[in-house]
Amino acid sequence: MPGKAFINPRYTPAKNTGIGETVELSDLTVVSGTWAYTSYSSQGDFDSLLLPGKGLLKSIGDNNEIKIPSMRMNVGTYDIKIATLNGSNMGIMEVLAGATSLGTADLYAPDIPGAIYNKVYIFTFPPTQSGLYDIRVKCTGKNVASSAYGIGFSRIQIKKIDGLVGGVSTQTNVTASRVSDGTVYQNTSGKPIMVTFSCYYASGIVTITAFTDAANPPTTQVGTDTAQTNMGGSVSFWVLPGNYYKINATPLTTKWWIEWS
Repeated sequence: MPGKAFINPRYTPAKNTGIGETVELSDLTVVSGTWAYTSYSSQGDFDSLLLPGKGLLKSIGDNNEIKIPSMRMNVGTYDIKIATLNGSNMGIMEVLAGATSLGTADLYAPDIPGAIYNKVYIFTFPPTQSGLYDIRVKCTGKNVASSAYGIGFSRIQIKKIDGLVGGVSTQTNVTASRVSDGTVYQNTSGKPIMVTFSCYYASGIVTITAFTDAANPPTTQVGTDTAQTNMGGSVSFWVLPGNYYKINATPLTTKWWIEWS
């Protein structure tokens, strides 16, 4: 298989954030069959995704398969967009996440009016657990009118469509279950969380310090503020998946502790 053909070299399978990336040719692993890349400079581009460059990855053979191995995906909903070649020798394309089928697309198109380049199909995957997933593309049969079992595509883009960056979509008031005396907590959500702490001290001054990193207890200070008579103070910070965090702020009169995940 030749070098990189899909642009935007931002996707690293085991480290991907699961937010939305364009897959490169070097990210793909052949599972079965022969796959060949061909440049089609005269054909239209994947304009709906605003990506430059033209090319096609194609295979002929029933059950031929290629995959994106070990893509990190968070809990939520993903769109998998594939720009395909439709023609008279094309088969039925199936997209899977691990062993779960996400659907099929019949890539057959008659000789007249002719082949269709970069027809976009969208498949949806809603993982219920964060982890590493193989995103698989394979031929699974064909239209009775097709002359062969072809699969061809020019682009794959995977994008998280729910929540904000990092899949943040839930706001939780955890004030009742958190104490700001240096007690250590761990982010076990499987994705980044944002912590916002604010407090008020009726008489005197209290210093607020926040810490987070991979150690238990965490030692990396990521925020500080002071609260004093008639004036509140607050800190906000991100906590990476699996990392620990704590806040020191005592004594105080009232506090609010909110987490977004």
